[in-house]
Amino acid sequence: AGSAVVTGTCTQCTAGKFAVAGSTVCTNCAVNTFSAAGSSVCTNCDGGSTSAAGSTVCTVCAAGSAVQTGSCTQCTAGKFAVAGSTTCTSCSANSFAAAGASVCTNCAAGATAPAGSTASVVVVPNVLLVNLLWLVLLLVYQLCCWCNCSCWFQ
Repeated sequence: AGSAVVTGTCTQCTAGKFAVAGSTVCTNCAVNTFSAAGSSVCTNCDGGSTSAAGSTVCTVCAAGSAVQTGSCTQCTAGKFAVAGSTTCTSCSANSFAAAGASVCTNCAAGATAPAGSTASVVVVPNVLLVNLLWLVLLLVYQLCCWCNCSCWFQ
């Protein structure tokens, strides 16, 4: 095992290939597997790492990417991943992330964001809105009275 009989000679398989006992050919390891020289089987890559066919080692996915459909794929905006992740995780509420982020950024004071956001939004406090509404009503009242219209507050 780990060797193939090629033209009458037993030849050890090179790293990244394998052969079962009695084989006449060394076969490349499949995608997301690897082997050392003389192997009779290929070993699966650990979660969060990947490899091409015929590999001797697996490569850990970098921060900001995760193993998706057999390869390291950059996280989309609103999600993050640390190195070696198997999935991208959505940012929690009041945080956000650009594509390829390794962490989510917390919103600044006075800003908010729902879970999975790509940016934060500044929040106008309700007190300001109520005060603005009263100011508008007061101006309308003043204008109406100034024009000798009937003042509807009297």
